[in-house]
Amino acid sequence: MVNDATVVEVHGYAKQGASFGYTGKRGYHPLLATRADTGEVLHIRARKGSANTARGALRFVEELIPRVQRAGATGPKLLRADSGFWNKKLIAKLERAGWEYSIGVRRQGQVPAAIAAICESDWRPLEDCPAGGEAQIAETQIGDWRLVVRRTRLLGAQAVMWPDWRHFAFITNRTEPLELVEVEHRAHAVVELAIRDLKDQALAHFPSGRFTANAAWTVIAALAHNLLRRTQLLTLPAGTIRTARTLRRRLITIPGRLTDPAAGQPCDCRPAGPGPPSSSPRSDGSGRCRRRPEPAGRPRRPAAATSPALGLPTTPPRGRSLTARTSPTTKHPAARPTTAPLTPSRSPRSAADAPDRDQTVDRGLGSVCPGWTTGPSPPRAQPRPPGTRRSGHPRAPTTGSGSPPRRGARRGP
Repeated sequence: MVNDATVVEVHGYAKQGASFGYTGKRGYHPLLATRADTGEVLHIRARKGSANTARGALRFVEELIPRVQRAGATGPKLLRADSGFWNKKLIAKLERAGWEYSIGVRRQGQVPAAIAAICESDWRPLEDCPAGGEAQIAETQIGDWRLVVRRTRLLGAQAVMWPDWRHFAFITNRTEPLELVEVEHRAHAVVELAIRDLKDQALAHFPSGRFTANAAWTVIAALAHNLLRRTQLLTLPAGTIRTARTLRRRLITIPGRLTDPAAGQPCDCRPAGPGPPSSSPRSDGSGRCRRRPEPAGRPRRPAAATSPALGLPTTPPRGRSLTARTSPTTKHPAARPTTAPLTPSRSPRSAADAPDRDQTVDRGLGSVCPGWTTGPSPPRAQPRPPGTRRSGHPRAPTTGSGSPPRRGARRGP
């Protein structure tokens, strides 16, 4: 398992406990422990943003050890962490519990002198160092601890700027060969993958302004992350660990285009998951979803036809009818035949000549519906003469100053 701390950025000034840490961003600074092979979160604890990396590390490990035992973990247990967990009490707690550990140390106290005392012949080159650099490893003792040191430097033109060796050390109680211990300690960087997925999910924001509520939100985010990881282990047992965004896109979210199945338009969507389209039970082999069978006894709605003149559908939409409705007081004339051309009707001149509202169902489709006629637009309103109101009455007389009298003012002596 791997322990680490991360800074989760928040936005807003009303977040209780959010402050600036070593990254220079406002947020919280939680501790978390993850399982290296699956990326599941074993323990997580929220802290305020200005908390030091080592703050609460001992209490965190004291809670982590019984939690792992209650979960039924068997066999050797290895805890890997960076220098933020370098604590004598924490190491003594791990040794009493029978755990193995490899914890990074800072270059302070006895560490620089111990590194300088290593002979040049004891350094072993590493073959997995990338091009443009050189890496070597060696080991020594600091008291009862086994100190493993890795040093690197640049080669080529960049070596002029950084010609010195850079040392990275960690202590461990493991007895395996030096190369294996060093490689497995460097592999503790996989915790950053779990942190990335957490920040891509619920830890992308904190909804509350109270620290306790946001701490509960942090635990819920870890539970949701573990549920997604466990789903991958059950459905995709072989292969690499997929990111949370990939699982949401390939397993949870199924993209598609909503269409009208009654009009004969199938759902045009690509089956989720790897493989050809024919490998999915939702596909008919052409990349289109199979259409559901029509229920028995239910008539199928005909497909919409288009008008040859305007290219608009002549079939009314579902739930609407463009046929004339019969008014209880007015009798409608017989509908004109559909073969007759559309002719403009006379514009109504009075309220008595205007048709009922029930007879006029235009909605912008009257010109393409058989049996209905379109008339010319009503005349525009004429501009009113100066000196009159909208109602046609003349304006009130003005006073000697040229402005109308105010409301409530006294008129006359």
